[in-house]
Amino acid sequence: MTDAELHEVDLAGRDALDAVTDLLLRARSDDPMAGLYEAADPQWWWKDQDDLASSR
Repeated sequence: MTDAELHEVDLAGRDALDAVTDLLLRARSDDPMAGLYEAADPQWWWKDQDDLASSR
């Protein structure tokens, strides 16, 4: 793995969901046994929030 430069980005909505999913996918490919969350977890949480918002 090459050294990557870290930087902070402010994202919201779908852009934030896409970014965190990509980050979790890359972490999983580096070490399949590491990490607390799967890349699909934020996708499920996002769906639940959309369902709650549309039911109000």
